[in-house]
Amino acid sequence: MVRIFQSLSLILVLSSGLIAQGNVVQINSPTTGELVSTSFLPIDYSLAAYFDIGDSACTDCDGFIRVTLNYAYAGSFHDTGPDTLQDVTNGQYLLGLEAVDPEGNSFDPEIMDTVSFTIVGNPGIMRTRWSHGLCW
Repeated sequence: MVRIFQSLSLILVLSSGLIAQGNVVQINSPTTGELVSTSFLPIDYSLAAYFDIGDSACTDCDGFIRVTLNYAYAGSFHDTGPDTLQDVTNGQYLLGLEAVDPEGNSFDPEIMDTVSFTIVGNPGIMRTRWSHGLCW
């Protein structure tokens, strides 16, 4: 009986942590599978009312949002959304928004939302070929 109670307690603790984690930060846009045709990525996200966002190293906030693209650091947000990332080139991406403490440390468990999307249709650097004064 004690073992069953301990197992149930562990399940409740783990599931309540996951529920709390999922409610802190949520990416509203872009959506999974979306095709984005601009070089700046508009990001709309929402935060739980109880998460007080601020600047890094703040003394009166819960933390800020660390932004990653394909697991690489891409910036940080210090205010409630929406926001943008600039100069995102064509390709497939995994966007991650992670709520971190004021020093930039991850919470335990990690509080993150992710979404995959594709940037399409941005012209790259135009390459020209010169021959006898003609460009093509």
